Amino acid sequence: MRIFTYLIIALFFINISCKSKKESTKKPSTSIDMTKEQLFLPKHTKILEGSHSNVTKEAYQIITSKEALQEVYAIINKTRRPGYSIPKIDFSKETVIGLFMGSKTSGGYAISIDHIDFKPDETLVNIVKKKPSCMATSVMTQPFYIAKIPKTDTKIVFADLSNSH
Repeated sequence: MRIFTYLIIALFFINISCKSKKESTKKPSTSIDMTKEQLFLPKHTKILEGSHSNVTKEAYQIITSKEALQEVYAIINKTRRPGYSIPKIDFSKETVIGLFMGSKTSGGYAISIDHIDFKPDETLVNIVKKKPSCMATSVMTQPFYIAKIPKTDTKIVFADLSNSH
């Protein structure tokens, strides 16, 4: 019983020491160049995220069809039983973005969309990558993030904010 108590106390202190306050130094987005329809839609909606995508190289994907989405989910579900179910997307109104961080040698890594700027000539998808800030599991991971955004006819460009902080 004493060992169990010590273990709980140790885990409590490890958990406290690993928490970090996220401070943002970027300026808030001031872009208002959206269509009337886009003003009332969320900028992006997370569909799925995780640490095992089975995608070993870093990649950003723009998915504009049901078939392309099925291919992505086939890769993600390659080592899962049961696998993730494929969401229903209206590709006439939405586009899916897939962010894949590639293989990492430990846990604690993550990738996500910070914000999206809809501009007249491009859609800028601003991404952030997180590295482990303290102890992490010793296991190979392939972090990923999949989200849907309003369909746009402009070029979609990815910008990594992780290096600008």
